Amino acid sequence: MKAVNMTERHQLRWCEIIEKQARKHRVKGLSYAIVQEGVTVFEHHTGTVTASGRANDGAQKMMIGSNMKLLTALCILQLHEQKKLSIDAPLSTYLPNLSIQSHTPINIMTIRDVLRHTSGLPSDDFNLITDPNATLADLPSRLKKHHLIASPNTMPAYSNIGYGLLGLVIEAVSGMAYETYLENRINAVLKTTFQILETQAKRAAFQATISASFDKKGREVQDPLAVLTPAGSSTYATMADLIRLMHVFMYPDRQRLLKEETMLQMIAPPLPMHEGVFHERTGLGMRHDYLCAYNKAVGPVMGHGGNTLYHHSTFDMFPKHRLGIIAMSNSEGGMAAIASIHTKVRVELFEAMGIVLAKQPKPVPYERIKPPKHLASAYVAPGLKLTVRQKENRLPRLKFMIFPFALKRCEDGFYQALPRGLSRFPLIASMVRRVRFKPAYLGDIAFLYIEQNSNYFRMRTPFAGVYAPTHVSSAWQKALGTYHAKHPEGDRETLVDKAALTMKKGALVLSFKTMQRRLSVYLRVLNDQEAIIQGYGRMAGDTVYLSYEENRCTLRFYGIEVTQKLTESASGKPDF
Repeated sequence: MKAVNMTERHQLRWCEIIEKQARKHRVKGLSYAIVQEGVTVFEHHTGTVTASGRANDGAQKMMIGSNMKLLTALCILQLHEQKKLSIDAPLSTYLPNLSIQSHTPINIMTIRDVLRHTSGLPSDDFNLITDPNATLADLPSRLKKHHLIASPNTMPAYSNIGYGLLGLVIEAVSGMAYETYLENRINAVLKTTFQILETQAKRAAFQATISASFDKKGREVQDPLAVLTPAGSSTYATMADLIRLMHVFMYPDRQRLLKEETMLQMIAPPLPMHEGVFHERTGLGMRHDYLCAYNKAVGPVMGHGGNTLYHHSTFDMFPKHRLGIIAMSNSEGGMAAIASIHTKVRVELFEAMGIVLAKQPKPVPYERIKPPKHLASAYVAPGLKLTVRQKENRLPRLKFMIFPFALKRCEDGFYQALPRGLSRFPLIASMVRRVRFKPAYLGDIAFLYIEQNSNYFRMRTPFAGVYAPTHVSSAWQKALGTYHAKHPEGDRETLVDKAALTMKKGALVLSFKTMQRRLSVYLRVLNDQEAIIQGYGRMAGDTVYLSYEENRCTLRFYGIEVTQKLTESASGKPDF
C-alpha cells in the first residue's frame, strides 16, 4: 500500500477544481473528502445550502440517496448474525403476506437475492415514492399491482422496491421501526447522525441543519421523493457520517457493527452471473468493479452511489490502498460536477501516491472469425435502440439513430465500434472509439455488454436486450396518443407528467420524461391489457397496463397512471 504524499499544491489545486466545476454546473453546495488509513487527508466544502445563503460548512446534512442501501444491508447482516433471520431463507419467511404477480414461473426469492438485486422485483413505484402520505407499510399493498420483471436469480436488475422490503423485514424480525433500529444499532455504535426525513413536515423541523434542494437554474425547490427509506429516498447525513461509515468497510477487523467474518463476506465481490466478462456487479449491498483502472496497481474499486432528483453523492473505495473518496452535492447538476471532479482529482491523487495512471491501451488485435448469430439483432434499452446487421464476408454494421458504425471483433470477444459515414464527424468519432460491445447470454436471455473507456478507467455493464417484434392489437392501436398524469391525491408532483404511445416502424413505443431524462421504451404486447417493457436490467421487464373507462383510456407503468380522452387523435409523435 502506498500512502498519499499530498503537498500544499495538491490541496490548492483540488480546491480550485472543485470550485470551478461547481460553478460550471451551477451547483449550490458541494462537499468532497479523501480519506486514507483512517485519516482525512483532504476535505473541502463550497457554496451554500439554502436560498438565503447559509454556508455549506460540512456540518450541514445532504440527502445521500442509495448510499443508504449500505446501511440497510448492514442491518440485515446484523440480524443474520443474531440468527433472527437467514439471508438464504425465502423472503416470504419474514413477509408471509407479500404478493406479486408474475408472467413467468416464480423461483424462490431469497433475502440474498434482494441484497444482490437479482430478485426480479421492479425497480420503482413512482406513485409511492412521491406520495407524502404514504409509509413504508404501504409497499406490500402497492406491490400487488405489479408483476415481477424476471424470475428470481435470472437477471440482475437494480431494485429500490427490494430494499424497501428489506426495511420491512428488519421491522418484522427486530420488533422495531426501521428508523429506531437505525438509531439504536448504527448511529449509537458509530456515533453518526444518519437521519430519515421522508416528509416535508419533518424536513421543516430540521431546516437549521439540512440542505435544501436546487434545480439546474439554482432555484430552491422541494424534492418530492419520500417513503422507501431503506432504499435511501430521504436519508440525510453529514460528510463526517459518511467518513465514519467508510472506516467500517476499510477496517473489517476493527469495526463494531459486525463480526469480522461477516464483514468480509459483505465486502467480498460476488461471482458474476455471466462468466467471462469482468464487469460491474453487486454483492451484499456493495457495488464492485464499476470502475477499472488500466494500471493494475490501482486495484479493485467498491462502494456505492446515491442520486435523488437534486442530491447526488458517491462513496468510492480502493481497498488495496485503504483509500476512499466521498462527494456530496445538493443540486441538479451535481452528478455531472462530481464526475468531472473525480476525473481530474483521481489522476493527481494517485500521482501523489507514486502511481501513474496508465492511459487507455491500444485496441487488442482483431480476430477474423464469424460473429455469433444473435449479434445481428436489434437491441433496446430505455432511451435507445441499436440495430446490428451482418452480411456475408463483411464486418457487422451497427446503427444508432442516423449514425452508422462498423464492428470489429477483438481477441477478448468485445467488438470495437469504428466510425462510418456520418459518424466520422470528429466529435462523434472520438466518442465512438471509446466504446466496445460484447454479445452474451444469461440463460435464454440475449443481451449486450457495453464497455466505456475514458483516459484512465473503463466501465463495463450489461445494458441492452434483444428486441422482440410484437403484434400490436387493435386495443393498443386505439390507445395511441398523448397522455397526461393522473393525480388521485390532488396536485402533488409526480415523476412523469406526460407520456406518449406511438408506433415507430412497426414497433410500439412509450415515451416519457422522468428524473430529468427523456426516455423511449419499446413494448412487447402480451394481450389487450398488458405489455412488457423490452430491454435488460433496471427499468426493463416492467409491465405496462392498459384500461378503458367511458371516454378515456389509462396507462399504468412504474406505479403511475397517465390518461387520455379517446377523442384525442394520435399524432404518432410525442408533444414534449
